[in-house]
Amino acid sequence: MKKIAVIFIVIASLFSLLSCRDNKEVYHTVSFETNCEATLDDISVRDGKTFIVGVELKKAGAIFEGWYIDDEFITPYDFTLPVNKDITLYAKWKQLFSEDTIYHKVTFVLNGGKYEDQKYVIDSNTLILEDIPTKEYHSFVGWYADEALKEEFDFSTPITEDITLYAKWDILTYTLSFETNGGEYIENEEYYFSEITKAPLTPTKAGADFVGWYQDEECTLEFSFGNYLDKDTTIYAKWEYHIHSLTYISCGGVELEIQYYATNEIPEAPSDDSREGYILLGWYLDPQYKNKFNFDSYIFEDTILYAKWEKNLEFNNDATLKAFMINGKPIPNFKPQTTSYSITLPAGVDTVVINAEANDEYASISSGLGSFSLELGNVVLYRVKVTSANGKYTKTYSVNVTSTIGQKNNIYYTAGLSESIAIMFFDANYLEAKLYYKPSDDVVY
Repeated sequence: MKKIAVIFIVIASLFSLLSCRDNKEVYHTVSFETNCEATLDDISVRDGKTFIVGVELKKAGAIFEGWYIDDEFITPYDFTLPVNKDITLYAKWKQLFSEDTIYHKVTFVLNGGKYEDQKYVIDSNTLILEDIPTKEYHSFVGWYADEALKEEFDFSTPITEDITLYAKWDILTYTLSFETNGGEYIENEEYYFSEITKAPLTPTKAGADFVGWYQDEECTLEFSFGNYLDKDTTIYAKWEYHIHSLTYISCGGVELEIQYYATNEIPEAPSDDSREGYILLGWYLDPQYKNKFNFDSYIFEDTILYAKWEKNLEFNNDATLKAFMINGKPIPNFKPQTTSYSITLPAGVDTVVINAEANDEYASISSGLGSFSLELGNVVLYRVKVTSANGKYTKTYSVNVTSTIGQKNNIYYTAGLSESIAIMFFDANYLEAKLYYKPSDDVVY
């Protein structure tokens, strides 16, 4: 086997060795089993001293893993221990490739990070790194081919020689986000890991007073500024809300109830908002019903609401008349349940104007109203039809109108009743009248 010259550094005072050595000094021999083609000469080490091996061994297709005190490579040698006897050290190797394989070493300069120190690549292959290095409070940027960290390493480049790669790092920054919970917006802030946090300007919110910043959404753990961040962090604003009254005014100005709400609470309609025969159209901020209140909104002051009602026509079955008039005067003895009437107009009256008013303001009158011309001797039947507000019921009122154009004698109205005929005599000017009753089967003119 070929011998190579090796430089050994013996941790001992050379000056003492040359000038002060005497017969009492004891030396021990250290031998080396390199387990490769290269050999190392034995060295002498003074008793109680330490030594180091200042040579780098190489073995084809293998990497050196250290010196051991046994040939089974169980116990590595501790170079910090003093030598007190003769010893033999055994070189341990890890065979990576066959001995005829050409490979290259990749050395990593970590710049404070943690990673394996070196890696081996077969000649002309590319370097593959599955893991990335780590460094506390830093993020890994990448591997660079130069110490100045200007040229990023190209991992598609075939490796044809030993190379050194340099790790580049960025100092970690963390984001502090502010959730104002409805308050004015606050920009997020970036902090380096070594920077302490500072409180922003106090936010504002309508109807509330700011309490402080908290770590959790429920605002139970207060956040303390003046510390370092170790991750992206969101903090939450806590508010103390103002309380306002909400007064409900129902029909006729009656105060229904008063409720109290914080400015972050959605109001609710009163528990009793019904009115028999009516439909509630909504609650309004004014008694003129111009500004409708939105129950999905908050209140920021003491508020009064007014109920607006509409007749529930579904229950309006009334199809009767409240008034039935001829030429502006009520038909004598009119009753809502009596539907048949007769009148004779005074002499000289050639026009009849029929008017009627429904008993229910929401009922409709669909025919029979208006102004009509008459001729002497005409007997005209007029019908007035009333429909209930819900459209389910109708009632038709009729009136026989007899014309006496040119006559001067008294004329009369008749109203058909179930038991009698009401006879009303008017003078020729249709101004005065006297009312008589007689059985319906015996009418006197």
